[in-house]
Amino acid sequence: MQGNKIELGDFESFVLRCSKEEICGKRRELLLLLDGDVFYHVKCWPTEMERILWKKPLSDEETFKLMLFLLGNGCGPQLTCEWILTSTYWEEICSKRRELLLLLDGDVFYHVNGWPTEMERILWKKPLSDEETFKLMLFLLGNGCGPQLTCEWILTSTYWDRQKTRKRCDQMKWIFTNMDRYAARWFYFDMFHKIHLYVNGEERKIKKLKA
Repeated sequence: MQGNKIELGDFESFVLRCSKEEICGKRRELLLLLDGDVFYHVKCWPTEMERILWKKPLSDEETFKLMLFLLGNGCGPQLTCEWILTSTYWEEICSKRRELLLLLDGDVFYHVNGWPTEMERILWKKPLSDEETFKLMLFLLGNGCGPQLTCEWILTSTYWDRQKTRKRCDQMKWIFTNMDRYAARWFYFDMFHKIHLYVNGEERKIKKLKA
C-alpha cells in the first residue's frame, strides 16, 4: 500500500468543469442572453420549446429541435451550443459515478454490503469531511483498491463546489505523500483478516483497560 503515486490533474479539471457552482453561474449568464437580450423572451416561445429549454439532460430529438429553433430564429451558434452542452455536465458526473460504483461494488473490490457499517455510510455521503475522506482512502487503498479509482470516487462527491474539489484533491495528494512517513500510525480495517492493520502491515492491537 505504501508508495502509491497518482496524477489527478486531468480528472480534477473534469470535476471542476462539471461543478454545480460553475454550471449554475454559466447557465444564468446564458439565460440572460437567451431571454430577451439577444433572442426572444422565453415567455413568447412555443410551449414545447420552453419545456425543452429547461430539461436536463436533453434527448437526441430534443437537442435537434432546440438547435433548429434557436439557430433558425437568429440565435448565435456559440450561445446555442453552450446552453445545450451545460445541460449535459451533471449527467456526465452521474454517469461517471455509476461507472465507478460498478467497479467498487464487487468488480475490482469487495461488495459494498460486506463493508463495515461506517465505511458503507461514508461511501454514500456527499460531500465528505476531512476525517471521512481520510478513513475512506485508507480503507480502500489498504484493501487493494486502486488509487485512481479511490480518488475519482471521492472527487466526484464534491462536484457542486469548486472549493471543496480543490480541497479534497490537495488532501489526497498529502495523504499519498505522507503514506510512508505515517505507516506505523495510520490504520484501516482489513476485509480479509477482519482486523485493523497499520499501513505497514502490522496488526493494530488495542490494550484493554484494567477494571
